[in-house]
Amino acid sequence: QNINFESSSSLWVFGLDSVNSTDSSAGSGKIFVTEYGENHLDYENPVNSFNVSIVVIDSGGLSDMCTVTVTVDDVNEPPTPNKTHTFWIRENAQKGVLVGYPILNGDPDIYDTHDYIITSWSSGDETYSNTDSAWHLPFMIQEGTGQMYLQNTSALPTSGVDKIFSFNIIVKDAEDLQSTCTVNITIVNVNDPPVVEDQSFLLPENSNEG
Repeated sequence: QNINFESSSSLWVFGLDSVNSTDSSAGSGKIFVTEYGENHLDYENPVNSFNVSIVVIDSGGLSDMCTVTVTVDDVNEPPTPNKTHTFWIRENAQKGVLVGYPILNGDPDIYDTHDYIITSWSSGDETYSNTDSAWHLPFMIQEGTGQMYLQNTSALPTSGVDKIFSFNIIVKDAEDLQSTCTVNITIVNVNDPPVVEDQSFLLPENSNEG
């Protein structure tokens, strides 16, 4: 992108600290990032290199022009997943069934790798942390993809009512920059069919009515 300091624009990404005096301390002539530029310098954007045209004029009216190329360097940024994800499965689901969709890491650095770690979970009056000696997981998450899946079917309710599990998850990149998110999984009650067993009875031949 070309920027010319001879023209006026409120969309300048860079500004110029002008020298308006013979006193060298009056200004540096340095290029600086403008307030607009703070929100528009992004290595991942298609435009990440800028050609800045600068005109220098002395007190006698003589001038010269130069072009300064400014290239935005890449800086590692943390993942930014959505803060809350809501999924559901049926109470008769089988072990290993996938729940919902993989949690997107939201990292601007698209080639970065990520790990997903469950740090705590709760359901009703139960609360567990991964530092507890009784730590166990009814659901697991694939560390490289963020896909939740059912680990322990015995944790599913059989009381005929819905049950909600809530998981706190850390998403971190290869340089350990991290963010957190929450996954809520509702176990949906399924209408079970009646079960009738075959039975045999003995009835005396001279039994009375009723």
